[in-house]
Amino acid sequence: MFNKLCKLNSKFENYQSKAPEWGAFLIYVISHIVLCIYHEPWYDECVAWMISKYTSVKDIIFYVPHYEGHPPLWHLILKLFATFNMDFHVALSLLVILFSSAAVYLILFFSPFRRIIKLVFPFTYFIFYQYGVISRPYCMMMLAFCLLAVFYKNKNEKPVRYIATLAFLCMTSAYGIVLAGGISAVWMIEVVREYWTTDRKSIIKEKIIADKRILGMLLLFVLALLIIFEIMPNKGNYAVENVCLSGSNEEVINKIIYCLLCNVPDSFCYDVFKSSGIDFAIVAMVGCVVLLVIFFYGIKKRTALLFFIPYILYELFASLVYMLLHHTGVVQLFLIFWIWISAEKQCTENDNKYNHIILDKRLAVIGKTAVIYALLISVYYSSRSSVCDIKRPYSEGKNVANFIEMNHLEDYKIMGEWLVNDKVTSINISDVYAMLPYLEDNIFSYGEYGMDGKYNLHVTLSEAETEAEFSRWREIGEPDIIIGEVPFYDVFVGSDTKFTQDYRYIYSDIGEMAWKDTSSQSALGVYMRTDLADELGFEAIPKPMIVNINR
Repeated sequence: MFNKLCKLNSKFENYQSKAPEWGAFLIYVISHIVLCIYHEPWYDECVAWMISKYTSVKDIIFYVPHYEGHPPLWHLILKLFATFNMDFHVALSLLVILFSSAAVYLILFFSPFRRIIKLVFPFTYFIFYQYGVISRPYCMMMLAFCLLAVFYKNKNEKPVRYIATLAFLCMTSAYGIVLAGGISAVWMIEVVREYWTTDRKSIIKEKIIADKRILGMLLLFVLALLIIFEIMPNKGNYAVENVCLSGSNEEVINKIIYCLLCNVPDSFCYDVFKSSGIDFAIVAMVGCVVLLVIFFYGIKKRTALLFFIPYILYELFASLVYMLLHHTGVVQLFLIFWIWISAEKQCTENDNKYNHIILDKRLAVIGKTAVIYALLISVYYSSRSSVCDIKRPYSEGKNVANFIEMNHLEDYKIMGEWLVNDKVTSINISDVYAMLPYLEDNIFSYGEYGMDGKYNLHVTLSEAETEAEFSRWREIGEPDIIIGEVPFYDVFVGSDTKFTQDYRYIYSDIGEMAWKDTSSQSALGVYMRTDLADELGFEAIPKPMIVNINR
């Protein structure tokens, strides 16, 4: 049976037609068009659009990045679509499909992987769903890594396009800067070694100054410094105060272990980002084995430095500075780039002393089985998340906005929920912003920072600033409608209004955010003053039960 499968696979590999690749590409594009129609953009996607629509180019470049934490390229691209008043859902969908489909095209037609691997890769979780459907800058990063892999082989002969792609990677996110820095550092080491083996007497005058690679890397370094300066957080940045460098010592240690050992296997076929105990320990051990395999293979292919220098820099940044759940796939994109360029490198069987390990047939069978398992699990994650996105709203914003519009409630005094936790009150960080792109005007009478509340940044307020904002809200008076949950008595201190008696819960919608084979629900409800609800004929409804679903 095994021999028959091997023969069948050999015939498939040697099949000359590109029909399988074109078929996979068309399936990828068509399925993404369908998924994007069903996918309701959530907070991150909607806020990016609103920033791009209502912010000047100057502020997008010089002000917004200090709060958003990533370079302005994504917002500038969205600005082009917003300038022509394109529907925001169409614009977001079109962008993510264009970038992700271009990356998949390069994988299918230019990568050196075995055909079956090439056909499966595009349908793994991060490439297909998380970075291929949800509209964020990671679709650009996916394309940047694929272009780097295509250009890597001729980077010394044609350095301009390779350096330009590294610059593109820097402009996708802070993680792109870190990884591009590591990749460039390895390239610089290679260039220095190249010069070190030549006649060094006239190197500086005749070669180094005229070397486009060195000039390009210096310009890239300057660009990276400018971007770093541009995204350095201002005072009151929500992420810095609540995510970066936060957590107990035990949590920080777990995060370091996760990033160094678990991130690679977890990005394919596990889900232990916030786990501990036996599952976490097993994945950490699997990660040790994976890193050993990468080390031996990297030594054989002479690409070990190209993996470990960027990888360690990235993982230190992720574990010690900033990392959220959806960032775990970034390391997978880098790993695909590294495997791609390593597979293209030619080497002889006598290249290094570890060949007896790498070429062992039993280990090769185990390795192939592990790869197949990882890819199939990742495809399973994609399919489950996609089905969830089609069957249930990903975000509540669209349906709540439709409810407000259909019932002509825009002109009433409306208050939206805001974020409150033990550390800080963030008036303008709320899921209600997922409603705004669907509405022609800002419906909230209780203003937020930004263009009349039309967009928001990750800004937190001091106690004095919060109290000043609450004082302004008191002047407006108690709201007619409340969307979401608000700490009512924090604002209207001493009010005669009894929230539980004087406001009626009249509508709610549940969003379900898919993540691999799980999902988490959130509800956005609408409260209305009881007297107004009686006047308009709205009956009370029960609050929905919110659950986390393990499939």
